[in-house]
Amino acid sequence: MTPVIIALKKVSMDYSNLNVSIMKASNPSKTLLKMKHARSIIIATYRTKAILEPFWSTIERQSLMAHRFTVCKFCHMVRKVTREGHPISFRQSLVDKILILDVGKLWDDVGACIKFYRKLLVNKLQFHEKNAIFPSSLLLEFSEID
Repeated sequence: MTPVIIALKKVSMDYSNLNVSIMKASNPSKTLLKMKHARSIIIATYRTKAILEPFWSTIERQSLMAHRFTVCKFCHMVRKVTREGHPISFRQSLVDKILILDVGKLWDDVGACIKFYRKLLVNKLQFHEKNAIFPSSLLLEFSEID
C-alpha cells in the first residue's frame, strides 16, 4: 500500500469515528453527555484539524429538535468542542451561530435552561470573535495579558 492510500484510510476512519461519537453523544436518553464520547469528538477535531465540516454536517443530520435532552447534550457537546477542541473548531463554530440559536426553540417554554445555554454559547462565540486575544479555552498565561 502506498502512503497516500494509508493516509486516506486513516482520515476515513477518523471521520467515521467522529460520526459514531456524535451519534452516541446526542442520543435522547435521560443521561448526561458521556465524557468518552466528548473526548472522542475532541480528539477527532485535532486529527482532522482544518476540516470540521463532518462535525457540523453530522450535527445537522441529527434529530436535535426531537427531545429536550438531545438539545441539552448538543449544547454541552458544542461547548466542549469549542473550548477544548482544535482552534479551527472554534472558528468554524462561528459560522453556525444561527444553528445553535435555532436548535431547541421548540423547548424554550419548557426548559429555560436550554434557552439560556444556547444564548450563552452564542455570546461566548461573539465575545471571542470580537476579542481574538482570548483563546476559546480562556486559559492565558500572565505574560500573554499584555
